Amino acid sequence: ATDREGVAHTSCLPASMTRTTMACLRALFVLMVMKGTRAQKVDGIHVIQDSFVGCFWDDSHRDMKRYFGNFHSVEKCRKRALEERWKYFGLQYDGQCRAANTYGHKPRSAHGKRSASAGCDAQCSKNGNWREEKDKTAERQILHGTLWRNAIYRTQPTIWTIKKSKNMFANGSYVGCYKDDSNRQYDSYFDGKKTWKSVKSVDECGALAAKWDKPYFAMQV
Repeated sequence: ATDREGVAHTSCLPASMTRTTMACLRALFVLMVMKGTRAQKVDGIHVIQDSFVGCFWDDSHRDMKRYFGNFHSVEKCRKRALEERWKYFGLQYDGQCRAANTYGHKPRSAHGKRSASAGCDAQCSKNGNWREEKDKTAERQILHGTLWRNAIYRTQPTIWTIKKSKNMFANGSYVGCYKDDSNRQYDSYFDGKKTWKSVKSVDECGALAAKWDKPYFAMQV
């Protein structure tokens, strides 16, 4: 097991609600404050299963050659990949299951840069997808892929221990990555004066949201 660190960003934006936007040009990292997570306790230690690698481009020549079918399930796809000893598996277009021992061979140009990464992980999920919501996997991130984008996972489940100082991983839930612009998705006042504040950690931002009774908060660079 490996220690799971919280990621520090610069701006904390507690909010009372979100809008549903898929494109991730200027990213908000949105976490829930009040809801439970997929974190578990093993021998009194908080752990979390997070085998997600990232969202990567595909094309008609296929980045991951082995195709199993359309399962709409992370664990069903993982099972087939395990049976044939593939190192990685991926879900695309809401559940097409593929596997390979490597990935990331289909770069595309976007915003002046050429990369195999499809960018923000929200691009690998259909917002409000009921199949993803009903997926029973223990994975922290449940993504079934979208058009020409593979949501790639390690076939062997990856378990992380959560440091006691990183309580947000145990008590809060990552919701997703959403577009923002100068009009601001999160613009409610959380102290009567400000709509954002510079912080050093996820936990500090979460504490602000909880203090001002906001069910969601977001972090942005």
